Amino acid sequence: MSENAHPFTTEDAVDYHDGQLPAERRAAFEAHLPSCEDCRRTLDAAEVALGALDARLTEPPPIDVDAAIAIMRRAEREVDEERARRRRVFAIAGLVGAAAAAAFAAAALLERKRPAAPRQEIAEPPQKLPLEREDAPVAPKGREGGSGSHAPPAPKRREGPTP
Repeated sequence: MSENAHPFTTEDAVDYHDGQLPAERRAAFEAHLPSCEDCRRTLDAAEVALGALDARLTEPPPIDVDAAIAIMRRAEREVDEERARRRRVFAIAGLVGAAAAAAFAAAALLERKRPAAPRQEIAEPPQKLPLEREDAPVAPKGREGGSGSHAPPAPKRREGPTP
């Protein structure tokens, strides 16, 4: 179909096939088809090509069954290995807990079987010690007169020329 000899293009045939050609142009194309062999061949070729393309797009892609099975087996193996690792961890934790419980139970039993030390009775309670002794020297009071500070007095400054 020559672009100069015909008022319709290959794109018009494709749009007609897809139902995208505007109504006015569609009516003109349908009126033109019976008299133009080139346009009918172009439309037939577009239908074949677009039909094959549609079929190709709707078919699922081919699957390599052996590869899919290998992937599934590998995934199952990894899951099984992880489960076995977790079982080992929990088994070790359980054994450690049981050993600790047995050690505490043994310690409690040994403490029970040991004879208790005789209790000593205190004849009289201890005497309270006085907070201040009467014979202790009294600390000097500060300059302020009664602060009770135990810090030594500050040295006196010398007045006059410095040698």
